[in-house]
Amino acid sequence: MAVKLYDREVFHGATFSDMQHKGGPLVLINASDLGHGVRFSFVQEYFTLLCSDISSFPVAKAVAASSAVPVMFPPVVVKNHKNCKRGKPDWLLAAEKCTANDPVLAQVVDGLHSYDKKRRQFAHFVDGGITDNLGLRAVYEMIEMAGGTKRFVKNSGRKLGRSLMVISVNASTEPEPKMDTSGKSPSLRESLGAMTNVQLQRYNAATLRLMDKSLTRWSRELSTPSRRVTPYFVQVGFKGIKEPQAKQFFNQIPTSFSLSEEQVDRLIEAGRELLRNNPDYQRFLRDHGGART
Repeated sequence: MAVKLYDREVFHGATFSDMQHKGGPLVLINASDLGHGVRFSFVQEYFTLLCSDISSFPVAKAVAASSAVPVMFPPVVVKNHKNCKRGKPDWLLAAEKCTANDPVLAQVVDGLHSYDKKRRQFAHFVDGGITDNLGLRAVYEMIEMAGGTKRFVKNSGRKLGRSLMVISVNASTEPEPKMDTSGKSPSLRESLGAMTNVQLQRYNAATLRLMDKSLTRWSRELSTPSRRVTPYFVQVGFKGIKEPQAKQFFNQIPTSFSLSEEQVDRLIEAGRELLRNNPDYQRFLRDHGGART
């Protein structure tokens, strides 16, 4: 039902071929492989492992997979075809060498090896937040598995600028736990929610540290004596809201597919102000001759 709703109301039958225009942005829609616990990006490189062509794949189906919270929504099932006789793609062979001494990236490569035709007939994809809640590890893994920033830029056919900026939008909230107002044991729902929130918050913190360090290193690798590449890591989140009542309002907004008009309007305004007032974004504007707007 979610796939049909997205396809009818949001994407109007669009497939990935509609997003593959020359010169357009690289769009990464991420899901989690429920069977093997690894991130899966809806890009042709990963679909090649399934002996499939992503150009005809519905965008709505990928988006539904990326937000299919386990238990609440069923997984999006994709067939692992047997009708091709390709060996391992060159990029995966290169990734094996590049990640041999990195246990985290090696785990990613092992997960990609799981699409062996003898082992799996189907893949079941659920919410991408389970394996990459902020969507930043997808960028990190793709660059590192490509063999570094220079090779990634070359392979993607992009022109290199003098700035490297990542804007991370973190929509997680930190509401006051209701269990703290009672001496009774929390319900199963409250306990599961609290445990999930703790795990996500800690994983988010580790991801942000990883991206901050990586962005500095990537900029250094791309810099030359005649042209320095400057990193900008812009983090936008509710923690940046100073006014107590406003922060409380946003932290009480639930994770939901339905928001009130007031919540929508205030979220748009908050996102705009948080970005404009972010010190790293302001530094980017100053360095490029821009002014605060």
